[in-house]
Amino acid sequence: MTIPYQAIEYHRLHPLIKDREVDAAVREAISIGLNGLCIPPYWVKKASRDILPAGIGLVTAIGYPYGYQRTEAKLAEMELAFTDGAQEIELTINLSALKSQCWNWIKVEIARFAKSVHDKEKILTVVMDTELLSQDELTRLCKEAADAGADNLKTTTSYQPAPLHVQKISHIRELLHHSVGLKACFAAGSIQHVQEALDAGADKICVPELTFLSQMSTKT
Repeated sequence: MTIPYQAIEYHRLHPLIKDREVDAAVREAISIGLNGLCIPPYWVKKASRDILPAGIGLVTAIGYPYGYQRTEAKLAEMELAFTDGAQEIELTINLSALKSQCWNWIKVEIARFAKSVHDKEKILTVVMDTELLSQDELTRLCKEAADAGADNLKTTTSYQPAPLHVQKISHIRELLHHSVGLKACFAAGSIQHVQEALDAGADKICVPELTFLSQMSTKT
């Protein structure tokens, strides 16, 4: 089976991550030739020195993990991330505002970020733990994210994603406008799991560990 390296994004967002783990993640992403690496904002400047020349996308999370900071604080965090070398940001939607049905706030926040990000020719991903949403909330979020200009929707904020749910990925893909990419975050147990998620409609696979790649010793 051909390994879809260019569809895999390595996410190292766990709260106890150390500098040496960031260094190791950078080396792994470069040596394997992954699509991207997502790390906490604190480590973006350090990682950018090696990963950007290698052509690997550098991603970071804004407003992580619950998104309930003021929009102005998130925008300031975004600007620092771009200054440090980030090429894509994952905007964590305000879960408290969403559950309060403050949809105008949600849409305006995404739109403000979309304008700022696209003015810099960078990428905006909207992220929300979809397991915490009702069907109506998920449907509405997919619509608002697309209408406000998001490039991607990511399925979870968790640094320890749940197992693969192919039906969920397929369902979200059906809800999303075709112009919006879908990033599926889950604990991949095999290359086959990655391929199943791609077949279900995911454009990128976000994984917290790369141990499943050890089953394939060389690229094919």
